[in-house]
Amino acid sequence: MSPSDRSIRVIPFAVALTLLVGCGGAAEDELAMAASADMPSPTAISSGFVLPPSGTTGTPADNVTDPALRMLPNPNPTVITHWAKLPDGREWGSTAGADIGPDGHVWAYDRCGSGSAGGPGVNCDNNPVDPIVKYHKDTGELLAAFGAGLFVTPHGIHVDDDGNVWVTDFAGNEAGTKGHQVIKFSPEGEVLMRLGEAGVPGSGPGQLNQPNDVITTPEGIIFVADGHNGQGPDPAPGSTGRILKFTADGEFLLQIGRAGQSGGSSDTENLGRPAGIVVDPAANEVYIADGYGNRRVIVFDADTGAYKRHWGAYGEPPDDTPLPPYDPTGEPSRHYRSPVHDVAIARDGLVYVADRTNNRVQVFQKDGEFVRETLVRPDTLGSGSVSGVTLSEDAEQRWLFIPDGTNNVVWVLERTTLEVVDRFGRLGKNAGQFYRLHNLAIDSRGNLYTTEVNVGQRLQKFDRLGGRTGWTQAAITGRLCLGK
Repeated sequence: MSPSDRSIRVIPFAVALTLLVGCGGAAEDELAMAASADMPSPTAISSGFVLPPSGTTGTPADNVTDPALRMLPNPNPTVITHWAKLPDGREWGSTAGADIGPDGHVWAYDRCGSGSAGGPGVNCDNNPVDPIVKYHKDTGELLAAFGAGLFVTPHGIHVDDDGNVWVTDFAGNEAGTKGHQVIKFSPEGEVLMRLGEAGVPGSGPGQLNQPNDVITTPEGIIFVADGHNGQGPDPAPGSTGRILKFTADGEFLLQIGRAGQSGGSSDTENLGRPAGIVVDPAANEVYIADGYGNRRVIVFDADTGAYKRHWGAYGEPPDDTPLPPYDPTGEPSRHYRSPVHDVAIARDGLVYVADRTNNRVQVFQKDGEFVRETLVRPDTLGSGSVSGVTLSEDAEQRWLFIPDGTNNVVWVLERTTLEVVDRFGRLGKNAGQFYRLHNLAIDSRGNLYTTEVNVGQRLQKFDRLGGRTGWTQAAITGRLCLGK
């Protein structure tokens, strides 16, 4: 993965991995046998819910047959336990972030045993264990662990091209001594930089308030998404809702947006609760999926912060008119439906937008000209089926991976046609299953890493081995070769 490829993407807002076991011979026989069988029968598991019947997902779109099921085999026929354990025998808490370092190894964070976002109750302030962990990409061996006593609630994680680890601390503690910061670590865990005043939320000079995520460019420029809850029409005093830019030394350069001042989807100066941001180094522009309050993609100059352009669904001007409830039997909406949750840019310049609760991916040229769209599991209600867009790492970027936290699957789309060609996962807490799938990360070899929040509380790894889509599933404790 080139430095420019590693550095262009962040989503504002881990867990045990698996051992790659290889395919062929007996494994191919297993595949053939599994492909002729149904998915496992409903099974009660420890959290008290029951797995859905064969051919369904069992989540808010109950009893809707997977369009991509296609007699796929059980996603975890072989289980390999105890992969990528936390230090000292700890159990994983909630996690929503993972990233791949320049050496190919995997970084993630654990919210110190918290089963939620890490606020009241257990968090990294009152349970000061090491939340930041690094694992060997092949063996799952713990390579590093640090950060004890420095955080309240880790939220975003980014590894720069020099291997330094950047983590946002989303909440503050009652004592007012921790939180609301971005902390930069060396690969060994030495604190190299802090942005924000520890424990003091605000929008004043040197302050942050609920920073969601952080990214650096190849030149070292720092972008921070600040203000998780400050983007609405009536934010609390001191809230923030902005994108901040800093020099490599942490000197403030500019901000985009101000809390409580959004004029809606036609406002060219303020944001409406952005959900995703991507930097295009080729054009030196910042694309923002804007987002939870607004219904658009908006683009700014990465140097000056000057407004460049924006668009809504189908490249048309966005409209904030209240929409009726989503109707899976109706025509696709001419408007985005909140949230516009992610934006990604392929190497060929095409821009991919995740319109989550409209259950679709839309594709554009960089100037906002509409190219095409596809619906993904259009019967899905609730939180929708398209939470994000992750591009594959082959030269042509042939595949799109779509995390779906409602149906608890990852959809695999062929990028040129947008055809859904595969999927993996289903509701559950066993290997290869998901419970509130949240994020995807991909390494230079095409292996996928998934994080789960709420009671999912883990990171899983899906190894690329080959087959029709060129990858293989290897979850927390399992592996499977898919396709021919």
